[in-house]
Amino acid sequence: MKLTVEGAYGSGDKRSADKNEAFITSLGADQHFTYVYEYRTVNACGNLSGGLCNTWYAKLGASYDWTKEVASWLNVYYLNANKVLVEGQSKYIGTEVDAKVEYKIDKNLKYWVEGGYLFAGNFWRATALRNSVDDAYALRHGLQLNF
Repeated sequence: MKLTVEGAYGSGDKRSADKNEAFITSLGADQHFTYVYEYRTVNACGNLSGGLCNTWYAKLGASYDWTKEVASWLNVYYLNANKVLVEGQSKYIGTEVDAKVEYKIDKNLKYWVEGGYLFAGNFWRATALRNSVDDAYALRHGLQLNF
């Protein structure tokens, strides 16, 4: 078993009209940090699938190799905005729980299932059209061939 503690910080835009000074992430199909927040929601800079822009997080994770072929991961993230978008808005984005199970079919071929659940914080209330905000979740699976 392997335990990890991690943190990350992505700056936000200073809102100057002539240039973007925000931290911009190039997101591929593979998960870099959180799964739901970074890939399936509008981030704290107001961009869909925008990564860690205007966001910091703390992560506690665990991974375990059940056999030579089967491994799993479980990560819990505490997410906060660096700056609010609307005056009086909460900086607490939420808490996300991500899990992944991977089966190694052959030396360079694996099948995986991963998912995440974002317990939405009060940050979203200022951007929603109502007082309550729904939690977000996602699940996906795939085959990965490395060569």
